[in-house]
Amino acid sequence: MVFRSAVSTLAARAGTQTAYSFGDDPQQLPAYGNFADRTFYETGDVYANYAHRVWVDGVARLAQVGSYQPNAWGLHDMHGNVAEWCLSTAVRGGSWVNTATDCRAAYRHHYSSRNEQNYIGYRIVIQKVPPSEQRSK
Repeated sequence: MVFRSAVSTLAARAGTQTAYSFGDDPQQLPAYGNFADRTFYETGDVYANYAHRVWVDGVARLAQVGSYQPNAWGLHDMHGNVAEWCLSTAVRGGSWVNTATDCRAAYRHHYSSRNEQNYIGYRIVIQKVPPSEQRSK
């Protein structure tokens, strides 16, 4: 398991150098990820006051995996929905409680290692090992 390493960041950006895998325009985020949008704001949640009042992704809280368009590499949920823990206790990628800007691949926020929230999770990266490098059994 790799915790938001260079491999995971590369996967999130799908090989691009832009803020999001789909480019630099945050107005496109509702099609690609779940973030603090008007749907969340309209819940009246005490923490929803900062949510975007115009953009709508259609889900107020945690979304089902694969609910949004994949990036160019076919990977879903790379921006928003659940932020990802890193080895350094930093959280990256933003979640359903974050603004669109915080859902960029480069976004980082530090939390206590004991912080347990339903908007923080892990991204498991499985790296294929070429047959020539596999151990013989």
